[in-house]
Amino acid sequence: PARATGSTTCSGAASGAADDWRAAIDLRAGGAPLAGPLTDASTIEVWTERELASLHALARLARRDDDDLARLRALDCAHWHLEHTQPDNATNRPWAAQVFLLLARERSNSDARLYAETLLHNCIVTSGRPDPLSAAILRDAADALADEASR
Repeated sequence: PARATGSTTCSGAASGAADDWRAAIDLRAGGAPLAGPLTDASTIEVWTERELASLHALARLARRDDDDLARLRALDCAHWHLEHTQPDNATNRPWAAQVFLLLARERSNSDARLYAETLLHNCIVTSGRPDPLSAAILRDAADALADEASR
């Protein structure tokens, strides 16, 4: 069933393209980036933003479709980021914060919790509160954590 969120409707049947997400992601890649390697055509900031937004989406799709392989891929990708990226110099958006919190809980990884906390801090440091997009991302992350708790 669709879930209404303001004026937006989230549904697995929204479009055929939404159901083809598995074709775009190598779910067996383990701990590797989702968006491919950083290239000369992209800055670290743009690449990290795209990567973490993709990770956020993958985790939500995995939960929506009850896909354990995709869920494991998201956790493995988050672990990769712990070792290869820094949340404090690449983005001020809290993309995938919930994935890092799940990684912290499920694998007893305190670095993952710190990564999530840093993402949260970064989105509020300028004005003391999240901007509208960051607030929407945080709301979705909170919904994702609530979904996981009911699992």
